[in-house]
Amino acid sequence: MNNELYERAIKHWGVDLQYGMLGEEMAELTIAINKFRRDKATLIDVIDEVVDVQIMVEQMKVLFGINAECFKEVYDKKIERLKIMIENEEK
Repeated sequence: MNNELYERAIKHWGVDLQYGMLGEEMAELTIAINKFRRDKATLIDVIDEVVDVQIMVEQMKVLFGINAECFKEVYDKKIERLKIMIENEEK
């Protein structure tokens, strides 16, 4: 995918700066969602921030050496847990 580009970004700006950038992008997403709820931001604003967060998350996966198989295994467990929680509450 874009792993080479993510590795270049991490090398270029450094690990600590990319950790901080992840936090900044997540904060910007939170702000965009809150503004959207108050009709002060558009869906495009939210999408823009979701993409920024996704790019940073992908960099973290590269940084921590999280391979696709490991990620999928944890992801699938969390999705199954979410499904069970919803089903239990719908009863």
